[in-house]
Amino acid sequence: MLLLYNGKISTLDSNNSEFSAIGIENERILFLGSDEEGLKKNCSNKIDLQGKRVLPGFIDSHMHLIHYAFFSTNLVLFGQNSIKDIQEMVQKKIQEKKSYILGMGWNQAYLEEKRMITKDDLDAVSTEIPICLLRSCGHIASMNTKALEMVKTKGYHPDYEPLIDWDKGILREEANKLYMSILPDFTTEDIEELIRYSVSHLHKAGITSIHSDDFQTLPCDFEEIIKAYRSLEEKDELNIRVYEQCLFLYDKEFKRFIDAGYSTDKDGDSLFRLGPRKLLQDGSLGARTAAMREPYSDKDTLGDITFDQKTLDHYVQEAADNNMSVAIHGIGDKAIEMGIDAIEKTLVDDPKNTIRNSIVHSQITPADLIKRMADSNILALSQPNFIEDDMNVVYERLGKERAESSYCWKSMLEASVPLSGGSDSPVTDFNIMKNIYAAVTRKNLAGTKEYLPEEGLDIDTAIRLFTQMGAYPSFDENKKGTLETGKFADLVVLEEDLYTVEKEHLKDIEIAMTICNGKIVYENKEESYG
Repeated sequence: MLLLYNGKISTLDSNNSEFSAIGIENERILFLGSDEEGLKKNCSNKIDLQGKRVLPGFIDSHMHLIHYAFFSTNLVLFGQNSIKDIQEMVQKKIQEKKSYILGMGWNQAYLEEKRMITKDDLDAVSTEIPICLLRSCGHIASMNTKALEMVKTKGYHPDYEPLIDWDKGILREEANKLYMSILPDFTTEDIEELIRYSVSHLHKAGITSIHSDDFQTLPCDFEEIIKAYRSLEEKDELNIRVYEQCLFLYDKEFKRFIDAGYSTDKDGDSLFRLGPRKLLQDGSLGARTAAMREPYSDKDTLGDITFDQKTLDHYVQEAADNNMSVAIHGIGDKAIEMGIDAIEKTLVDDPKNTIRNSIVHSQITPADLIKRMADSNILALSQPNFIEDDMNVVYERLGKERAESSYCWKSMLEASVPLSGGSDSPVTDFNIMKNIYAAVTRKNLAGTKEYLPEEGLDIDTAIRLFTQMGAYPSFDENKKGTLETGKFADLVVLEEDLYTVEKEHLKDIEIAMTICNGKIVYENKEESYG
């Protein structure tokens, strides 16, 4: 048995029990109690926690694991403040003899030019090397002429035409997936390497479980993604729990998925499991593509709706008919309303949504939508870090009334909406401590701006968003999310106690150790344990 003792172990169980020692054996929690009790047991390894705080392993309920690795190892543009600087970064990448340039992270709100990057901007760097740069939200892509030429010959479909501005080289929503046109083929081994890269970084953040949307990240079939994950698990190299949010661009692909015998895995113990059918119903607030009931305040547009109601209803019902839940991307109130409408129609025989359908993001949620989500037990998968950028544009985009119905986490919980926390990485940082800071303080990382502080959460609830509440969407509340005997041995050790530090310091707390499935997968080497 591995024994961790002399700690402050927060179980987050129904009694909020706390212990000083925890014993782990065969991937499960075997013992919780005092140091005296623990040290009497037969232990193969003992670790003195030196008084550190221990929590259940963190759960990120929505991110893009492969996407994070792929863009992190290419061109990272987050934080850049001018198109000129971005052009120089692209030029440096070209000098590294890259056959293509793919980047992500620019945001026109932070650029000196206060506009989107265009084809002309990228052609000024190169017309020979294909270049594609995704906006920070991942819902807008800017391409140069060479990349657009490749799009026309590989992957283009007439359905994308309304979403492509060929003159400016700007692609929106589903069309931005055409960045894959400029990429080479990826082998299973290539995909495995990307997964390993992301997992190593997730461990440093104390994350032991994720819900990941990966199927439409690389130019390969969804079967290759599944194969790569399962191959790593078979080789005992995955070391993280992955619940796949299964996105398909075409219904025929979903039917092929179902015909192959796949569905939502509600009760498995495998590290890699298939989760809900992912459906993208709108875009992002920053790009003005989030679908709204009423026009934006700063532009005469309602945003973008991906599917009409009849089509969305069909896709949700199709999933339900195959015992599969759905996770619908909805940021604007119109997209969320349409998602609720579609889900409710499938709940005639399941009024409490035991299949656990969810709305990913659930951003603009006036009281009527919160009530409907609560009444039908529709889950909200939210991202506290999103307020960092959105607080700077939401009043301008939507006006005061709608802006104050944004990210209403406290109101959702008070109405009994099942809520969990995520990052949408690489859109925002998957650092859970930064997410907890945002959920508690409702401030930007600099601490200079505050957004709807009345919707802030207490520290215990914010922690539960990424632990106990995070286990519910994947049907795992009896297996993880709290530290109890018999549950998976997934836990995180913190360098500082988040219950005692100042709220403003929450974002700076580092991870001392991460244990997933009973295995120590990360240790802060600056610390020594014995």
